[in-house]
Amino acid sequence: MQNLEKNALFQTLFYARTFQQELSVVQLWQRLFLGQNRFTKKEFAAQLQQMLAQGILLQKEQQIFYLPRQKSVNNSKIWQEKYSLAQKAAQEIQKLPFVWAVGLTGSLAAHNCQGDDDLDFLIITAPKRVYWARFFCYFLAWLKHKKHHLYKVNNSWCFNVFLSADQLLIPFRKRTLYGACQLKMLQPLVDPQNLFKQLLAQNLWLDSFFNQAIAPFETVCPNFKATKFGDWSESLMRKMQLNYMKGKITREIVTEKQIFFHPLQRKIASLAQLEQFLQQSFQKQQVSSSLVLPQALQEKIKNNSGEIALITGVFDLLHTQHQRFIREALLQTSGLLLIGLESDKRVKAMKGEKRPFYNQNERLLRLQNLFPQVEVFILPDNFKQKVVRERLLRKLCVNKLFIGDRDSHLVDKHALAEKNQISLITIKEKPQISMTKILQQKKLQKELLFAYDREQLKKVEQNG
Repeated sequence: MQNLEKNALFQTLFYARTFQQELSVVQLWQRLFLGQNRFTKKEFAAQLQQMLAQGILLQKEQQIFYLPRQKSVNNSKIWQEKYSLAQKAAQEIQKLPFVWAVGLTGSLAAHNCQGDDDLDFLIITAPKRVYWARFFCYFLAWLKHKKHHLYKVNNSWCFNVFLSADQLLIPFRKRTLYGACQLKMLQPLVDPQNLFKQLLAQNLWLDSFFNQAIAPFETVCPNFKATKFGDWSESLMRKMQLNYMKGKITREIVTEKQIFFHPLQRKIASLAQLEQFLQQSFQKQQVSSSLVLPQALQEKIKNNSGEIALITGVFDLLHTQHQRFIREALLQTSGLLLIGLESDKRVKAMKGEKRPFYNQNERLLRLQNLFPQVEVFILPDNFKQKVVRERLLRKLCVNKLFIGDRDSHLVDKHALAEKNQISLITIKEKPQISMTKILQQKKLQKELLFAYDREQLKKVEQNG
């Protein structure tokens, strides 16, 4: 299946994974992002089975995930304990004046909590009584020794959002993919007036993010008898709390009828950005997968106590210049000398379709037989990319790089060595000896060379 970055199932799983979440089939269906077309439940099940059959996704212990699977922690017991505590807390909070509904947000609502996580709440208040409700909530938390940031205890109460019942429409700044997911995962704990259904029904912008359309629901604010004294005291309470918050507000949203705390900056704010992020991640995975080193080489690097030096090149025909270069590098290395061979694909791109004369495995064996004290490995096909070269140097723990004084990439290699704090050692080469010149001098043998005549190749190497 191609274009995984545009596949709704894969997008949903990938986004959940950025928060260390693994989803069940039910959760995946409930949180499924909007693709090019809306899925029916039958179409969703069919595509899920197809991706499982193709090995793009795997299923284990009722969880759907894609490889490589992140380290999974069984936190179902932790979740059950915390959810039970959250329900009890919600029952107490809902009895407070002006608190009409209590919902669960954050990691606990996402079924992804750890032992030291707080209990995160969203509070819906009576109309124009947000700040009185907030005062009572914080006062109760203080009495119960559950005040967030005040008491260093587990399961402290964190009131992330306060919404007035007559203003449930989420502000524009919060209408991001992250904000949509938080709202979608919201779990009502105490809601006798169905205010959370009204909350979803008023925020129809969620339809632009999710496959399942928001169910219609009558949005009528319950009756509330306001008084002039109540309005005046709410205004006073607001001024007092804003004065306390002064200088502490960064990206929080604090208005007359809504309060949003603990804002998180997320680069992924839309489905289009998610596709772009997925493409970048795939590229990084390709870079990472291309840097897999042989296990024996990894062990030698790990156990090496001296310096690690590196030579890179094609080494197609091993003429005397090559051999002299390697011997000189060995004399100047007090630890492990590595030779990175350009892959066949890279050699063809650099020198033409008829090269190399010897394939990469043959070239590797020839170097190993000639220089058994040197470790030889094949460079990745995408070694041309700067990021790949830098990551490879770090992975190999290289602290010395050997190059010839006539290297055509001398300037680039100097910059690379300087950036990665690697000593660059230049070895003087004889200008009259090079692979190109040798082939030019052997014009009569050229046809035989390109016919891969091994005897002619040996003569060229010996005479070079």
